[in-house]
Order: sequence, then structure tokens, then C-alpha cells
Amino acid sequence: MQNEQWTMKNESKSPKKKALLISRLLPTCRSLGFIVRHFLFKSGAGFTLIETVVALALIVSGVVGAFSLALTGVTDASVSKNKLIAVNLAQEGIELVRKIRDDNELSGNANWVAYLFPGALCSYSWKIDLFTTTGPLVSSDGSPLNYAPAMGLYSYSSVGASPSLFTRQIQVERPGGAGCMQGKRAEFPDNAQMRVRSIVTWNERSLLKTVSLEEAFYDW
Repeated sequence: MQNEQWTMKNESKSPKKKALLISRLLPTCRSLGFIVRHFLFKSGAGFTLIETVVALALIVSGVVGAFSLALTGVTDASVSKNKLIAVNLAQEGIELVRKIRDDNELSGNANWVAYLFPGALCSYSWKIDLFTTTGPLVSSDGSPLNYAPAMGLYSYSSVGASPSLFTRQIQVERPGGAGCMQGKRAEFPDNAQMRVRSIVTWNERSLLKTVSLEEAFYDW
């Protein structure tokens, strides 16, 4: 290369040698032109492909994001719906015990906790619904509440109903011994107060959910 440069500098004034030099360089320039055009074409195609891939990635990410958001909304709606039902069922359990207490009082029954405490124990656990607030109550056995779509009611009746997600346990507790009804009120006699706890459980996406409501009742 140094020799060629030296020849160009020292023989550039010769027309013949100048023509010879141009003829030698011409193929090289043509080759360089081909290489430049080739790489420019390849670069343009590659850049277009990258743009396409990026655009597809953005579209896919947008669709996946929107789908995930919609799925999350549906899931949250289902969770909220089930929790709302569970809270209402738990409150219903409290009200059913209140009805039993009031019915005893209004009927003139001297035992205001009749049916709720059939023995000497200080606590019991019952399965109570709208159709079983009188007479001997049934002990809680973990069976789910049935749902009747036609009436929109949850109960233990199987007529026109099918098992639901929810299980309800109604616990009643009164003072009367060690470990019975902690936190009782001292201003009321032991036989004039009780505590009711309504517990509703259900499975949500393999997770056990629980809603528990509690209220104190007194002999009025």
C-alpha cells in the first residue's frame, strides 16, 4: 500500500500510468459500491423487521394488559359478590337467634333461651334457617346451605334448591362456668345474657374465606 501511494505521488504526472492506475482502481470501486448497496439494503430490511416485531410486541402487550385487567375485574366482582352474600348470611344468623329470643318472650315462655340451650352446657352450635326457628334445633354438622333460585333464599331445605358455596355455623354461649362467655357484663345476671356468633365460610379459588359476626343478647 505504501508503494502504491508512493507511485501515485511520484508518477501522477504520467498520463499513461494515471490511466493504468484508474483501470486498476475501477473494479475495486465497483466492488465497494456493491458492498455499500448490499449492506444498505440489508440494513433497511432489518430495521423494518425490528419495527414490525416492536409493533407486534406493543399490540400483544396492550391486548394482554386489557385482558388481564378485565379478568381481574371479573375476579374482584366475584369475590365482592361472595363476600357480600356471606356477610348477609352471617347477619341473618344473628337475626334468626333474635327471632327465637323474641318469640320466647312474646309467647310468655319463662325460659327466654328455650331451644338455644337445651341442656346444662354453656355453649352450643346450631344450623338454623328461616324454616327452623321453632322446636328442637339441629346441631351444626358442617353441611352447606342450599340455594333456591326461584325464591332467592338460602336454607337447609333441598326443595327446588342445590348446595351453595356457603356453610353457616351459629354459636350461642352463656356464662356459667370456667371458660364460658368471656367478657360478660357484670351489671347483668348470668342467666340474663348470652353471646351469639354467626360464622359463614366458603372456598374461593382454593382459599378458605370466613366472615364472623358477633352480638350480645339480653333477657328483656
